[in-house]
Amino acid sequence: MPSEPRPSRSTYAGLFFVALATLMYEILLTRIFSVTMLYHFAFVALSVAMFGMTAGALGVYLAPAVFTPDRLREHLARAAVLFGPAIVLSFLTQLSVPFRVHPSIVAIYAIGFTYAVVAVPFVVSGVAVCLALTGYPGRVSRLYAADLAGAALGCVLLIVVLDYSDGPTAVLWVATLAALGGTAFARDSSSRTLRMASVALAVALAAAAALASGLPFLIVRKEAKGYGTERRIEGEFEAGEEVCLVEDVVTSGGAAEQAVEALREAGLVCRTAICVVDREEGGADALARKAVRLTPIFRASDIVPA
Repeated sequence: MPSEPRPSRSTYAGLFFVALATLMYEILLTRIFSVTMLYHFAFVALSVAMFGMTAGALGVYLAPAVFTPDRLREHLARAAVLFGPAIVLSFLTQLSVPFRVHPSIVAIYAIGFTYAVVAVPFVVSGVAVCLALTGYPGRVSRLYAADLAGAALGCVLLIVVLDYSDGPTAVLWVATLAALGGTAFARDSSSRTLRMASVALAVALAAAAALASGLPFLIVRKEAKGYGTERRIEGEFEAGEEVCLVEDVVTSGGAAEQAVEALREAGLVCRTAICVVDREEGGADALARKAVRLTPIFRASDIVPA
């Protein structure tokens, strides 16, 4: 009898970010709909979100031949990676459809089409959440805790995001957080292309959101390339500025140490680092020796018992 699959640390982190982005986008749509549509249509966004997630979960239930246990991690990664771009494309499409309320076939079609388009990201999210919760029945309580924690934080985090950005820019930030979920899930995928695509997508969305918000950001390469700008650190900065290092998963801390050294050699000040998961394998201590404090969202011991 085959052993029951166990979720990795990245699975918990991925579910956390997918749930976080789902709730943020759901609430954000109520604000956007109150501007792009008549105000009393705003809270239909909540119904559309619930419909979309239910449709995604039903799709998983009705297609067991497609969503097979042996390909669970691949399907999780693909759904989560698609979530970010689905948010952006759905939002752009919704804005391009004129919303008019009057008795005509065209108006009825436009309203129906708008809500169908808006539901697409939630369908994708529903697929990812359903696969995560049903694919690891022995760990469903811990996975559900990660799901609820992400959803709760998303409700609060949206308040902060809207204080520093407008609606369309907030959509980009939400898509970035969704892409981080895709990056986490993709770490367990056997597809190197999917892993690389998830990282590239997260970087692209983060860059777009930062530019739209007027926030500076830098990208630290492992080494300078022999083409393009030929710089190891990409982005505009001045010596003496303080930066925060952001990582997905920290293990021994070797890559993070090298990034800190590169930033300091460029004249930048780096005292803090943030990561999604700290595997507690010496990374925090290694960074501490460089006078950098690591703050993880999750620690390995918080997610997987010893």
